Parts: sequence; structure tokens; C-alpha cells
Amino acid sequence: MISYAFAAGGLLVTTYLRDFPDFQWIQLFMLPMYLFATTFYPLSVYPEAVRPLIQVLPLYHSIELVREPALGRLGWDLLIPVVYLLAFGSIAMHVATRRMTRTMLR
Repeated sequence: MISYAFAAGGLLVTTYLRDFPDFQWIQLFMLPMYLFATTFYPLSVYPEAVRPLIQVLPLYHSIELVREPALGRLGWDLLIPVVYLLAFGSIAMHVATRRMTRTMLR
């Protein structure tokens, strides 16, 4: 699920890239996502106002999906990251496919 979501998201992003310097935009998004998506610190460390922004990131849900079972915490709460990643991947794949189809038909 994690690979599917990020592959679909990456495919969608590449449909918007026009030239090689546009790849810098990927780094502009990926580095903060990596730093703030509870990769190193728990969500409780961050200010209350920033937490909803962090919880929207796909990497946050990926980390939750891997971390919780590794810590022995299995439960219905794991359905949230699963549904999020499947929805994120499916929407990104749908939009990317439509964009590529339109580009090819021109």
C-alpha cells in the first residue's frame, strides 16, 4: 500500500514536470515531509496548530502503518492509514492516467 501510494503520487507529479529544473519542486516538498511526518519525533512534540498539516501527509500514514505493528499495537486504528493510502494512491493514479491520456491524444 505504501509503495502503491507513493508510486501513484510520483507518477502524478511527473505529469506536471515540464523541464529538468522542475525536479527541484519535488525536493521542496519531500524534505519537509520527511522531517515533519513523525519520522524522528512523535506527533505530540509538534504544536497543536501544525498537527493537522502533518496528519495530511502520506508519509505520516505510512509511518503509522509500519510503526504501530512493530510496537505491538494492533487494532482498528490501523484502518485509517490503510484507507488513506489506498485512497491517496487511487486518486493520484486516476488523475495521472487522465493527464497522460490527454497528453497522448493531443
